[in-house]
Amino acid sequence: MVYQFYPDIEYSDEVNGTVLSQVLNSFVTKYSRELSKIYHEKSADFYRPEAKIGLDRDNFYTELCAFIPDIQPMRRGTKIEVDLFIQYPISMLDDSVMFLFQNLSDIEEIGTDFYSKECYKFVGGTVKRNEFVAEVNQLLERNHLNYYLDNNGTFSRKVSDDFNELLDLPVPAVEAGIDNLIQDSKKLICSYEEGNRKLGLEKIIDAFQRTKSLYAQSQGNVSESVNKLINNVAEGHEQFHSFVNSIMTSITSIANNAEIRHTEVYQDALQSEKQRDYLFQVTLLTINLLLTGYNETEVTNETSI
Repeated sequence: MVYQFYPDIEYSDEVNGTVLSQVLNSFVTKYSRELSKIYHEKSADFYRPEAKIGLDRDNFYTELCAFIPDIQPMRRGTKIEVDLFIQYPISMLDDSVMFLFQNLSDIEEIGTDFYSKECYKFVGGTVKRNEFVAEVNQLLERNHLNYYLDNNGTFSRKVSDDFNELLDLPVPAVEAGIDNLIQDSKKLICSYEEGNRKLGLEKIIDAFQRTKSLYAQSQGNVSESVNKLINNVAEGHEQFHSFVNSIMTSITSIANNAEIRHTEVYQDALQSEKQRDYLFQVTLLTINLLLTGYNETEVTNETSI
């Protein structure tokens, strides 16, 4: 079995107008009653004060445009006029999907009112939200967009199964600062926004740098700390010691010369998501190895005292 550290489809930070229109118009029409909990028309029937009869589209789209200001120029009354032939930021799709998801509720039909209009009341949100999630994910897959919506309404990028398993791999807790950086990096690397993914890589590199200093009493002792960390895992094996040292040296070098930190700019910045994903995974695995060795060594030392 070959380890696959990247997905089959490259990521795009844009989405075509057809997909966006499907969400903003077709989905709003399909789920109009389920979207009307806050933005609803009430029955004029005096005997059914709780009954809802449909979505107040004008109010709904007003709130949508307030939530996503970039959509306002495309609004035409109770419809969003999307240019089907141009590309839009993926963030616009994410925000639109999130707005719909948050406003979805399950309904229960309660007959018709005096004016023969179908009436309903709201009874929750799980069923329709799950249906909506499935439909959004089908839309994304059909259009070869490497993203997905989870059952909590979070929009994320897809990563390979192997990458997911690595992200789920528990990392030994040694120092709160390192642990927090690792946890933050795992969340950010799965973001649909490229800027967040780059920040995720930056944080895992920062976690690596802090791991290197676990035994250092000062900045001048970092090399001694690194050597001790490698000794923990090499267990006297010279070639493995050299192997781990070369990996750590390479990570340090690329971290200092490939525009990893957002405050640094170099000509030889990483060029693709595959490169960033690969570096992230190698760094995370190396941290895991070093922290495991650190924990095992320190526990042994404490026991022998």
